[in-house]
Amino acid sequence: MRTQSAPAPTRPALSTADRVAVAVAGGAAVFLVPWTVYLGGTLHHPGYWIAIDSLEAVTAGATAVLVLRRSAWASLAARIGAVVLLLDAYTDVLSARQVGRLVEALVMAVVVEVPLAVVAWRWASRRNRH
Repeated sequence: MRTQSAPAPTRPALSTADRVAVAVAGGAAVFLVPWTVYLGGTLHHPGYWIAIDSLEAVTAGATAVLVLRRSAWASLAARIGAVVLLLDAYTDVLSARQVGRLVEALVMAVVVEVPLAVVAWRWASRRNRH
């Protein structure tokens, strides 16, 4: 005699904000892997930059996976990633020794790192309210 198993419970669909978070965090994680390898081969003292960019990749990847799993820990991963992005922007600007590098660091901070950090933090804060 054959017994039928109960259908697997369905997970609620991801919200639009969560789908965007998965796309942005997952895309950042994928992008940062070759970028980190590139930095390792081109910078004079690559240790710190490899570490910080690896941490950015890990927190972005963890955020994407945890959102897909509908884990409450996704908010913490996003907040850690936001802090790491701000640390990266801060050290990029402070360590720039040439005008061209300073301009590059400021542009990256203003256009990419700080806005992503703010968006990640706000997303995590809103997610915790639900």
